[in-house]
Amino acid sequence: MSVDTVASYARRRNDAVDLVLHLPDAAAVTEPTTLRLRHGQVTLRCEATCRRTADGVLLTASVPGRRLGDHVWQLSLRTGEEQAAHRLEARLLASRKQPVALLTGPLPKTVLPPPRPRAKTPPPATTPAARARRAAVVAVDTVLKPLPDEQAARYRRALAGAARRLSR
Repeated sequence: MSVDTVASYARRRNDAVDLVLHLPDAAAVTEPTTLRLRHGQVTLRCEATCRRTADGVLLTASVPGRRLGDHVWQLSLRTGEEQAAHRLEARLLASRKQPVALLTGPLPKTVLPPPRPRAKTPPPATTPAARARRAAVVAVDTVLKPLPDEQAARYRRALAGAARRLSR
């Protein structure tokens, strides 16, 4: 069953997630209506209310937010006394740290391959001389910090020249 993108939404309110789904093609939706959310083997069911509009049916339901976790939920609808559920072309993206989102439209037909594993690059090799130079630079910067910029730059140039002469 298709779900209208413009008139449908999901929002978090207190400890619940409210779903409002506009079903333009649902002429045969009758009470009682159950909205089913499914993620893998986990299924949540909640009662939904229907209201007919000029261009379809407006379905509203509320789901306890703490039960949703961080998952993408498939939505389906069971109406009246039917045993079969009608899959809705919408998914609920739930997260504890971000707002909820209603993703309307059919499931994508393509599945991207998993990313290739990255080769672990070794950390840059640091020589004892490079580590000593870095420690000296940090020490000099700490000592020269209170000085005016021009004077500190003169001392840094003089120390850099002395370090070059020593390393020859």
